[in-house]
Amino acid sequence: DIRAETALDGNGNAKIGLTDTDLIATAFYAYSTTLLAEAAAVIGRSREAVEYKQLAANIRSTFQREFVTASGRLASNTQTAYVLALAFDLLPEEQRSEAARRLVADIRRRGTQLTTGFVGASYLCPVLVRFGYLDVAYDLLMRQEYPSWLYPVTQGATTIWERWDSMLPNGEVNPG
Repeated sequence: DIRAETALDGNGNAKIGLTDTDLIATAFYAYSTTLLAEAAAVIGRSREAVEYKQLAANIRSTFQREFVTASGRLASNTQTAYVLALAFDLLPEEQRSEAARRLVADIRRRGTQLTTGFVGASYLCPVLVRFGYLDVAYDLLMRQEYPSWLYPVTQGATTIWERWDSMLPNGEVNPG
């Protein structure tokens, strides 16, 4: 079912997905800071490497305090939230396998369908593979129905679209 101008995990006609934007921003802040620490170390900027590494650790702690329950459930119970938390190592080690299980359960509950937008889509298959769900990653990768990576191919796409449903099954451009 193609829903013009709605988020895949949204309620009704929501144009923005259900993942808390503060969670997304904090996750990418942690990831970016981690990359800065690694880059500083590579170019011999030891002081900056230590500073950014500590900042990244502080951001991870804040992420856990603000967005993770004691049992490991994320405040935003969405595929995007779980994918980012797992991809960027924002959860304590002991909570990661359960988070991956919850991600897979959501994918399977929806008929092996992704609900991420572009914020989480590029991390989805690598996270699934990393946590032992190669079969789920392949099932998503090979899916041809909307929404999927192969749906645009079935519609004649030769490039990546800006949205999962830029072209409708009847061949018309999505008006949204």
